[in-house]
Amino acid sequence: MSRLVVEISQLNENLDVINKETNPVNISRVTKIRCIVQLLEIEPCQDEIGNNNICKLIVTNLPDFQTTSERTRAHIYVNERLFASTFIKKASNRSNASKRIPQSGDALDLLVGIWNNGRGTNIFEAITIELLRLEEVTALRNFLPDPIGADFLKLSNP
Repeated sequence: MSRLVVEISQLNENLDVINKETNPVNISRVTKIRCIVQLLEIEPCQDEIGNNNICKLIVTNLPDFQTTSERTRAHIYVNERLFASTFIKKASNRSNASKRIPQSGDALDLLVGIWNNGRGTNIFEAITIELLRLEEVTALRNFLPDPIGADFLKLSNP
């Protein structure tokens, strides 16, 4: 089971821990984390990490899950294949309204891989990108404060 993160500071803490534990040349280790975030912007990038990355998603906490006044951000790389399937193919298929492309301000459900790029630093890379509907965010907001939701978060974040 992948970890569930609703606060970007927890995602950044996971990265810091993994960077301290990982051998710089061990590129086979991948940690998967499911993140519920708000998309701030999509920033084009040069492929500085050598994995066909075309852009970075700049994300922050959803306002419903913000626990501090600080607007912590994370940069999550998106490779060319995922970018094409999420942003280009969905945009060309306008007949299906449920296939809307992500825009600034949208709630996203991301499966993020943390992996070592062989240069001594681990990075975040999106594995899947899904838009969340308001009903899904509301259900999660109501579930997490519940004792069962709190236990679920403890299980997914040992």
